Amino acid sequence: MDLLKGIKSRRSVRVFQKKVPSKKVIQECLESATWAPNPTNQQPWEFIVVTGERLKSISEIIVETFPQRMREMDPYHGIPKACEERKNETFEQLFTAAKRAGIDSKNLFQKNLTFYGAPVAVFFITYKAEHNLYRHSTVAALQNFYSLPMPRGLVPVG
Repeated sequence: MDLLKGIKSRRSVRVFQKKVPSKKVIQECLESATWAPNPTNQQPWEFIVVTGERLKSISEIIVETFPQRMREMDPYHGIPKACEERKNETFEQLFTAAKRAGIDSKNLFQKNLTFYGAPVAVFFITYKAEHNLYRHSTVAALQNFYSLPMPRGLVPVG
């Protein structure tokens, strides 16, 4: 596949099949992630694959603790004015479209906190450091993880 075509075909999936992808598919995605560029070949990441009751439990904890965490830290504090305006415009369009479609925006947001009901979640973890190199490398690994062409088990059904 042409690289630019692959980049342009990447999508944010929000509807998933209920079946957990095969171990082989998950391993292929994880292997793709490990080929990401990283400082001095340190691979400063860990991947945690979660399914079933553990994933349900994590989702419940996230839903329960999210409001308090948002009160304690403002994730948008200090962002450039242009980014804040784009964020506000995007959120407004999202909420307007949801309302027109008869979708409760609170329910829509709640789905985000519970991984949209995906049967598997992969957490990308990195080491805390003063610099951003480890975070940048882990984000590159995340992009590689999603670089394989569909279908690969996490196929949108809608």
